[in-house]
Amino acid sequence: MMTFQFKNFNNFRWMFDRLKQDIEVTVPVSDHKPTAKDFDSTGTPKKQFSDVQKLCEPIVKSTTNTWTSPGTEFLAEGGGTVEVAQMQWVSLYPDFPRGTRVHVVASNHDYEVENFTPDEVAGLTTYYLKTVTK
Repeated sequence: MMTFQFKNFNNFRWMFDRLKQDIEVTVPVSDHKPTAKDFDSTGTPKKQFSDVQKLCEPIVKSTTNTWTSPGTEFLAEGGGTVEVAQMQWVSLYPDFPRGTRVHVVASNHDYEVENFTPDEVAGLTTYYLKTVTK
């Protein structure tokens, strides 16, 4: 069976390149393929998260920006503050599981992956993040 491949010539990546920023990603040990070094001699996991992966990808939300707001609130159209707890991370990598931690280096804000949606035509995955309070 042959799958249709849309030739986009990386046109979907223009905004990706314009919005990318340095982030640090850690995957829960229980959700990635652990190796022997992740466990002690009794078979208990040594740590909760994998080693840090340094990436440069966009974290976006139309009503906030990651520099001044961690994505927990925005001004409503009728006035006042409305609480939200979701940002979006657009990634070239399709294999980060739920619970993955994302740290935005410039703003020092932390997020956790709640869900994700792959876009096979663009070759990107959108991860929906919730703010992690310290």
